[in-house]
Amino acid sequence: MQEKPKQFTPEPAASFAIEFLNQRDVQDAMAQMGFRLIRSVVTKDEEEVHFEGESTSNDGTTIEITVKKGKKYKSPAELAKKRESE
Repeated sequence: MQEKPKQFTPEPAASFAIEFLNQRDVQDAMAQMGFRLIRSVVTKDEEEVHFEGESTSNDGTTIEITVKKGKKYKSPAELAKKRESE
Protein backbone atom coordinates (compact mmCIF):
# COMPACT_ATOMS: atom_id res chain seq x y z
CA MET A 1 0.00 0.00 0.00
CA GLN A 2 1.36 3.40 -1.01
CA GLU A 3 1.82 6.17 1.50
CA LYS A 4 -0.22 9.31 0.88
CA PRO A 5 1.99 12.28 0.04
CA LYS A 6 2.11 14.94 2.72
CA GLN A 7 -0.09 17.92 2.00
CA PHE A 8 1.93 21.09 1.47
CA THR A 9 1.12 23.80 4.01
CA PRO A 10 2.72 27.16 3.22
CA GLU A 11 4.53 29.06 5.93
CA PRO A 12 2.93 32.35 6.95
CA ALA A 13 4.16 35.15 4.72
CA ALA A 14 6.40 37.83 6.19
CA SER A 15 3.69 40.43 5.63
CA PHE A 16 0.13 40.99 4.44
CA ALA A 17 1.44 42.55 1.23
CA ILE A 18 3.65 39.58 0.36
CA GLU A 19 0.74 37.20 1.00
CA PHE A 20 -1.38 38.97 -1.64
CA LEU A 21 1.38 39.72 -4.13
CA ASN A 22 2.28 36.02 -4.23
CA GLN A 23 -1.26 34.93 -5.06
CA ARG A 24 -2.50 34.72 -8.64
CA ASP A 25 -6.19 35.09 -7.74
CA VAL A 26 -6.40 38.82 -8.53
CA GLN A 27 -4.50 38.44 -11.80
CA ASP A 28 -6.69 35.47 -12.78
CA ALA A 29 -9.87 37.42 -11.95
CA MET A 30 -8.68 40.33 -14.10
CA ALA A 31 -7.92 37.96 -16.97
CA GLN A 32 -11.40 36.45 -16.75
CA MET A 33 -12.84 39.96 -17.12
CA GLY A 34 -10.64 40.72 -20.14
CA PHE A 35 -7.85 42.69 -18.45
CA ARG A 36 -4.12 42.17 -17.98
CA LEU A 37 -2.23 43.19 -14.84
CA ILE A 38 0.13 46.07 -15.51
CA ARG A 39 1.15 47.11 -12.00
CA SER A 40 0.87 46.12 -8.36
CA VAL A 41 1.70 48.60 -5.62
CA VAL A 42 1.97 48.23 -1.85
CA THR A 43 1.37 51.17 0.48
CA LYS A 44 4.28 52.25 2.66
CA ASP A 45 2.63 50.85 5.80
CA GLU A 46 1.84 47.58 3.95
CA GLU A 47 -1.83 47.83 4.92
CA GLU A 48 -3.09 47.96 1.30
CA VAL A 49 -2.18 46.29 -1.97
CA HIS A 50 -3.32 47.97 -5.21
CA PHE A 51 -3.55 46.14 -8.53
CA GLU A 52 -3.95 48.02 -11.81
CA GLY A 53 -4.89 46.48 -15.13
CA GLU A 54 -5.78 47.47 -18.66
CA SER A 55 -8.17 45.97 -21.17
CA THR A 56 -6.74 43.31 -23.46
CA SER A 57 -8.70 44.94 -26.30
CA ASN A 58 -6.46 48.04 -25.97
CA ASP A 59 -9.46 50.37 -25.87
CA GLY A 60 -8.12 52.40 -22.94
CA THR A 61 -10.35 50.79 -20.30
CA THR A 62 -8.61 50.26 -16.97
CA ILE A 63 -9.40 48.43 -13.74
CA GLU A 64 -8.14 48.98 -10.20
CA ILE A 65 -8.51 46.53 -7.33
CA THR A 66 -7.50 47.42 -3.79
CA VAL A 67 -7.13 44.87 -0.99
CA LYS A 68 -7.17 46.44 2.48
CA LYS A 69 -5.87 44.55 5.49
CA GLY A 70 -8.56 43.93 8.11
CA LYS A 71 -7.94 44.26 11.84
CA LYS A 72 -8.52 40.52 12.33
CA TYR A 73 -6.61 39.41 9.20
CA LYS A 74 -5.19 35.89 9.27
CA SER A 75 -3.01 34.59 6.47
CA PRO A 76 -4.09 31.49 4.53
CA ALA A 77 -1.24 29.60 6.19
CA GLU A 78 -2.48 30.57 9.67
CA LEU A 79 -6.03 29.51 8.76
CA ALA A 80 -4.76 26.17 7.43
CA LYS A 81 -2.89 25.51 10.71
CA LYS A 82 -6.04 26.27 12.67
CA ARG A 83 -8.09 23.85 10.53
CA GLU A 84 -5.50 21.11 11.01
CA SER A 85 -5.66 21.47 14.79
CA GLU A 86 -9.46 21.19 14.90
